[in-house]
Amino acid sequence: MKNKESKLFNKLAEKITLLYNPELDKYDNVVLFPEKVKKAKEHIAKVGMPKAYYEQLKKSKF
Repeated sequence: MKNKESKLFNKLAEKITLLYNPELDKYDNVVLFPEKVKKAKEHIAKVGMPKAYYEQLKKSKF
């Protein structure tokens, strides 16, 4: 099964073209939507992360 999937992936990957615009590097460390980030952090502090997130952390040894 994996072999079929990898063949399909390789076939699809041949058709993909990525363009990189170096001018966008200036936004690397810039928060573009500070209000949304603040609201999301508050929500995570109240509700917490989903259970699957913590399970994934345990598996990845972080």
